[in-house]
Amino acid sequence: MLKVPFAKLASTIKTNTLSYALCLLIPILVFIGYTYITHIKTLLLTDARNSLIAISTHTSKSIDQSLDNNLLQLKHFNLNPQLHEDLSLEEKIKLIIADPHYQTFSKIAIADLAGNAISSDGVAFSIADRDYFQQAKQGSTVVSEPLDSRIDDGQKIIVQALPLRNNGQVTGVLLASEHPENITNAIANMYYLGQLRFLITRDNGQIISQSATVPMITATNILELFHAPEYSEILQQLKHGLASRTPLTLNYRQDDRGYILSYTPIPNFVYDWHLFVILPNSVALALTNEVLQLTAVLVFIVIALLSIIFIYILKNKKEYIEALKISDYRYKIISEQTENIIFDWDLTKNTTYFSTAWNNKFTCSPPLNILTDDFSSLYSADIPLLKTAIAKLVTGEQIADFDVRVKTAHQKFVCVNIHPTLIFNEEKKPIRIIGVITDVTARRLKEIEIKQKTEYDPLSKLLNRITFEERARQTLETAASNQQPLAFLFVGIDDFRLFNNNYGHAFGDRVITFIGSCLNNFAHNIGFAGRNSGDEFIVCVTDPNSINNIEYITNRLQAFLKDGLHARESDPKISVGSSIGIVKFPESGKTYDELIKKADEGMYKAKAAGKGRYYLL
Repeated sequence: MLKVPFAKLASTIKTNTLSYALCLLIPILVFIGYTYITHIKTLLLTDARNSLIAISTHTSKSIDQSLDNNLLQLKHFNLNPQLHEDLSLEEKIKLIIADPHYQTFSKIAIADLAGNAISSDGVAFSIADRDYFQQAKQGSTVVSEPLDSRIDDGQKIIVQALPLRNNGQVTGVLLASEHPENITNAIANMYYLGQLRFLITRDNGQIISQSATVPMITATNILELFHAPEYSEILQQLKHGLASRTPLTLNYRQDDRGYILSYTPIPNFVYDWHLFVILPNSVALALTNEVLQLTAVLVFIVIALLSIIFIYILKNKKEYIEALKISDYRYKIISEQTENIIFDWDLTKNTTYFSTAWNNKFTCSPPLNILTDDFSSLYSADIPLLKTAIAKLVTGEQIADFDVRVKTAHQKFVCVNIHPTLIFNEEKKPIRIIGVITDVTARRLKEIEIKQKTEYDPLSKLLNRITFEERARQTLETAASNQQPLAFLFVGIDDFRLFNNNYGHAFGDRVITFIGSCLNNFAHNIGFAGRNSGDEFIVCVTDPNSINNIEYITNRLQAFLKDGLHARESDPKISVGSSIGIVKFPESGKTYDELIKKADEGMYKAKAAGKGRYYLL
């Protein structure tokens, strides 16, 4: 009889049990891996559709921003007072070319009121019969339809036209041209290796521009692609989307090929453009297959690792736990390598995780309980925005990214962009919010710098003439609608040239800066102020109590200015005298031009009466 020692038998049974368990585990894991890959493929195709929607929305905003930036730069040229002087078109275009902002444009031109124009490359031509010129001459900002260029061998161009204004009067027209295909090609090459097709159309579906994606669409109207009877439902959806400016995404087949089409209106009051983005299914599937192949490799690697881990657990539970700790430690190292702040909010437990980049940026602890945090480190005006965003997220509403200002331990505010993403369970209930916090302070400062340069006078720090006039006209329109009073103070500095003659132009600039500071402080709580020209300023008074006591506050303003400033610290102060014309709305006039003209006349009457006075019409 064969005798087997008990210890050896126990070891054999343990080894066999482990082998059976491993043999059973491997096919189960293979089945799970196959199911997971199939699920991933479905998610990736859905993600391609969602990505197309995001690309369409982002691109439409980018096109709108690009055209708006061009108009903003054109407005900058209008700030040059020399463009309003009696100069030839050749001299004016040279002034524009010399401006650093000219580099923004591929081609620019200037025209007089007769329609005679000259381009930045010195070509003279006429635009008197162009519709965009006639509209701009009447004071409208215009973006034209595609038309044949008169100086570029008949190539198709889109023209942006902006009226040049001087004292409210149109004195000429600034023009900037762009080839339509440049707009779409520049964006198309950014996505899917240039295999996306971008089209810009008008309200009626007429194609303005399309990207150079092969094969090109020969139709002149996008609706012509869907005139066949089998496309009747798609055609109705497109017509409704164009008419109501409602975004939509749909699938269709043509020439035995499938496509995903996404439509988004381009948001702008100047032009009625629409953006269509078309992605071939073959491109989406090719990209999906690449991801699936990588996913399959990763899944089988995971299966192998899980098998090894399973054996490892059976052998030594303590070592397994240590391995998990190491794995978690590695994950944290990877997540904390980026300068951006990664956060993870578990809604089921109300716990939060912030990467160490938070401490590096703010040198303070992140909030432990977001629902009860008082957000004292936030800029007070941004707290309602963040609380509204949190309220929407916890109820399952996905929101766009947004900016808030956060105070650091050094008591300085930085602007950050918060990009949250919701994670849902199988019941479609939100369970986690994962996202990224990015420092966008530099970008916001640049935006503020551009706004300051285009809207404010650099010397006085007051609104420049164009911005003041636009704001004053809007304020006047609101006051007329609400039957509210307004007042305008037209301030002229007495004998300003003596400051330059007696103390030099540098001191004259200091006087302008001093006047701007006085007017800013004076108008802070009662209205707003602007610089009209060299030594002339205008204050719009909107506060009813101040309007009722307009003569009293005018005396106060003259006293502020008269207090003066030092030419040198050792010298006594030099007074700044002023003569002021005062008008009231609606007593003195109904329109902006009428009121300013009378205020100007009042200022000159005050000067004629001996200066240092005011004149109320």
